[in-house]
Formats: sequence, C-alpha cells, structure tokens
Amino acid sequence: MPTELLPYTCTLSERYIKMAIEELHEDPETRLDKCRELLAKLEEAHPEITPNPDPKFLLRFLRCKKFDVGRAAEMLAQHYIIRYEEPEIFNGTNLKSLKAIHESNIIGLLPKPAKNGSMVMISQSSAMDLEKHKPLDFVRYMAILAEGNAVIEDYQVGGGMSIANYDKYTMRHFTTFMPHMGVFSKIMEKATPSRFKGTVIVNPIAPSIITAVLAVIEKLFSKKFSSRIKVATSNDFSELYEFIDKDNLPPEFGGTLDDDIYERARKYIEECAEFVESQRKFGVCGGKYTIVDNM
Repeated sequence: MPTELLPYTCTLSERYIKMAIEELHEDPETRLDKCRELLAKLEEAHPEITPNPDPKFLLRFLRCKKFDVGRAAEMLAQHYIIRYEEPEIFNGTNLKSLKAIHESNIIGLLPKPAKNGSMVMISQSSAMDLEKHKPLDFVRYMAILAEGNAVIEDYQVGGGMSIANYDKYTMRHFTTFMPHMGVFSKIMEKATPSRFKGTVIVNPIAPSIITAVLAVIEKLFSKKFSSRIKVATSNDFSELYEFIDKDNLPPEFGGTLDDDIYERARKYIEECAEFVESQRKFGVCGGKYTIVDNM
C-alpha cells in the first residue's frame, strides 16, 4: 500500500507564493501530486525507509530541487541514510546534552529576512569556547538546526544565508573542527533540503586562516556552494547593506537593530529540536548505505 499523505494547508505568504511559482516551478494545483510522486519514487527505490508523509516536510525537498521529483527523491533518501550511518551525531542528540553550546551566543537570527527574502543567521566565532564546547557537539547542534530549519514554509522557498564573524577565529578553531568537516559537508549539501543563498565572512583578522578555510570548503563542497562564500573586503560592513537593511542588523555589524538576536535564535532552535524529536519514528529500518556524490 502506498503511503498516504497527511492533510496539508499551505502557509506561504503572498510574496513567497509568487517566488515559488516563478523560481521553483511550483504549481499550487499539483504540488500534492508531486508529493505523492516523491513518496512513490522513494518507496520503490528504498522500501526499507519509512518516510514522513507530511506534505510540509516533503515540499522542502521538492522546493530545494525545483520540483524535480527524481532529484528530490535522491536527497530524501540521503536525508534518512546519513542519519542511519552517523548514529554518533544523530542518535539521542538533544538540547539537554548540548546545553553549553545552546546557552552560548554562537548562533544569532535576524528578525526580518534579507532583501532577497532569505532567512539570515549569524555565526560568532568569538563565542566558541574550545575548553567547553566539543567540536562534535557543535556538529550535533548544527544538525538539529539543519533538520528542523525551514519548517517555516516561507523560508523553504526564500532560502537562507549567513554572516560569519571571524573576529576571533584562530588556527586552533580550524584544526579542531577540521576532522568533522567531511561529514558536516555531507549533512549540509547531500542530505539537507535548503536553498543556500550564501555566506559573507566579516572581520577576517587572519588572512592565512581564511585562505585555509576557503580551500577546505572548495575541496569538500560543490563548486556552486563554494562560489557563494564571500569575504567582506571593507571594515565598515557596507557590503552587508547591499542585501540587509541597516535596521535589521545589530550595532556590532553597523546596524541599528535593538533586538537579542541570540535569544531569538535559541528559541528558534528549540522549535527545531521539537521537530527533530517528532521525526525519530521515521527513517531506515535496516541495511547499509553509502552517501552518493551524484546529486
């Protein structure tokens, strides 16, 4: 028996409905038929995978792949397979076990989207305490964010971008996290349905470190992904204003925003963690897999 879809009500706002139709080839009249096609294709290729039949979940993959059902099915399979193959990252991971990272200000979330409609997150290297934060725990934390991220339909369509503050990023940070970059790249690019719009690195105080970071990204990620990593060349954050309004940026990035973006991010990640917990009943029932590189 084919898996039946759960009931669905579209929550896209008018701006993102227009974007979905124009950029992603989404047809409101046939989107649920595409979800059924996606489930059928997954179940034919991977009968051992029990998928989430919620259209809001399935549409993340379809929108990420511009409604190419075949490519969306490949990513959906990898989404579950990598969770099976990397139990150290995914099994039993929750915010209670990641309290030290969650209570830090590593991740910030801006209250409004960028000018292009993307969700904007901020990562702060200065909040990474290598004495308190285990590098694998950071990967686990980002895995929660990646899996739960974009449960808001507007951001499934609008995508996401980030500002990476490297003001206190050291070679020790780089060498500590390097062993985990391979699996992190697989999670983010092969198994996470998101429309990555880019990252801007600001405050690059050590050019040699930035060169090393970019070299690793180019080696592990696709050319398309790597090309969307930019390094700000000015110290006045003027390059950020091209895509983010000043009133949506905090003072430390040259803006006028009066908002606790780190507490905002914590609340959002807590919502992501709730979603992750709800997904534990879905996934691979058996078998051994290898993450493919042809997506």
